[in-house]
Amino acid sequence: MGTGGGEFLLSLNHPCEKTSVTETWQPNIQLCMETLVPLGVQVYPVREDGQLPIAAENFEIVINRHAFYNLQEVRRVLKPGGLFITQQVGSKNCISLEARINDKPPLHPPFSLETELPKFRECGFSVQYAAECFPILRFFDVGAFVYWAKVIQWSFPEFSVEKNYKQLCALQDELDQTGSLSDAEHRFIIVAQDGKKSS
Repeated sequence: MGTGGGEFLLSLNHPCEKTSVTETWQPNIQLCMETLVPLGVQVYPVREDGQLPIAAENFEIVINRHAFYNLQEVRRVLKPGGLFITQQVGSKNCISLEARINDKPPLHPPFSLETELPKFRECGFSVQYAAECFPILRFFDVGAFVYWAKVIQWSFPEFSVEKNYKQLCALQDELDQTGSLSDAEHRFIIVAQDGKKSS
């Protein structure tokens, strides 16, 4: 599944020739082909989200970071007893900042340990570790917030300085009074073991 980028992948220090990645977004597919394939990493473009063009029982570990996953597909490509490790952004991520900027904040379906752990168990995984946290995110400059909001367009759709000037002025007033803009992020991690029997 998606690993969240080449830098994250390479920071694992796993032998490149024993490493594979998937990617769905065309610009990233091209980037992976140009940067990872020459290192010996196998790149699998995923044309249909969640359907992996990979042989069954191919991997001992699948790592997913901030990306969609299809549990049935993950189990299919894992060897018996293999591990699936996923770290996700939960649905309560920075919802206060979203409400302060968006006229109509995006409706995020519930997505947390509470919603996901039953799905893992129903799919035949044994959960080895699970944790959830709400670290505080702080901005000390409205410009930094603007850069961040433009990057995560799913949280701030149609955001622009011109369109959201009034809200940004209110954030600047808040920053002047309190010294920072803050909100709680939402992160959770699940480490699960495949329950298939070896043939």
